[in-house]
Amino acid sequence: MMDPPTEIEAIITKASESEITMKYDEAINILKPLLRRKMLKRLSLIQNVQVLRLMTACYRKSNKYKEALPYAKQYVELTAVGFKKYLELEKTKSIHEMHIENHRELKYPTLHLMALNESISLLILLGSFDLAYKSIDIAKMVILGSSIVIDFEYRWPVYMTLGNLELNHKKPKEALAAFDKSKIILVGGAPTTDAGHMKKIVDLADVLDKMATCHKLLYQWNEAIACYKEAINLTGDLSNEDDHIRSVYASLLFNLGCGYAKLKQYRKAITPLEISHIISLELYGDKNEVVIASAKAFLAARTFGLFNQNNDATEKRNFRMCNTCENVKEDMDICPACNHVWYCNDECQLKDWDDHKLICNWCVSCQITKDHTQKMPHCTKCKKVKYCNVECQKAHWKEHKICCIPIEKPKEIKGI
Repeated sequence: MMDPPTEIEAIITKASESEITMKYDEAINILKPLLRRKMLKRLSLIQNVQVLRLMTACYRKSNKYKEALPYAKQYVELTAVGFKKYLELEKTKSIHEMHIENHRELKYPTLHLMALNESISLLILLGSFDLAYKSIDIAKMVILGSSIVIDFEYRWPVYMTLGNLELNHKKPKEALAAFDKSKIILVGGAPTTDAGHMKKIVDLADVLDKMATCHKLLYQWNEAIACYKEAINLTGDLSNEDDHIRSVYASLLFNLGCGYAKLKQYRKAITPLEISHIISLELYGDKNEVVIASAKAFLAARTFGLFNQNNDATEKRNFRMCNTCENVKEDMDICPACNHVWYCNDECQLKDWDDHKLICNWCVSCQITKDHTQKMPHCTKCKKVKYCNVECQKAHWKEHKICCIPIEKPKEIKGI
């Protein structure tokens, strides 16, 4: 007769391998005999927890949420028993002593939090939001009560889930507070492997992306753009190492570009939208919906950026972005010559003049600035400089022809 512990461990290992290879039904069938009354008596607490974790995960990943829920509840209840043992032991011993003596109770705070995370995900998928909120409150108490022994990778998702839940209920302020806690935990965590570091970067970028969404809903445009830029800087250095990170990087660039476009800063939107489209095209091909959307956004920004820059920034509030420092606020000074761009003050306007004069009502030949009510024609080829009239254009042609490059029409992209 086989030694029961060895036999049980072999069955759990086999089921775990099936789950990793996405053979969820196979894993469930392997584990079911262990949940019969006779076999349950042979299982240790930790083995029972492992079986319930795998059953819950396999049913959830098979989109069988109702079937997964009873196992998730048992999973939470059993790990709660282990967590209670940990708290009792903590009263008599320090964390340091428990580590030295290698107490198995040290595992239970993490296991209980994992179980709660699994249960919360299922409750949200089943639309039981009140129960999800209650489970999140319990999870936060577990974190506060034993954060020293719980790895950061299990702590931050609780607040991330809470943030998503608040965002889903249109509570951006509450969601932002939850996402901010996720960010603090992630930044403070220290992954031990290169793979762990890359995962942390992706997770942090996701949190920053969600924070930017909250800031936009709260009309905090400066903070939203700062979040996008921080996430882009994080993922940009690793974007050539992994396709998943490249896709995250492209998505962030797209969101930043759309943010600029929302503020009618089409010229600033062109570069991030173009890079996002190029990366998406390489990853997914020209028929993918993401690629088509990025192409449309890029072409729209390019068209508006070259020929029509609208001053009204948003529908509900008249926010404007400084063309120099990118500060966003309601009270801005408009360029009096072209009536198209905004500045915080005279200092910002002077800093931007060398670039802005090429699209402003400034004649590159006679160097006279005219009022915005007097239209000045662009160079008909490059559309990059303006002249008072045909005479000025002819007089400047010898100098300008060296850098005059005819503007190309946007290439037709399949699916548009």
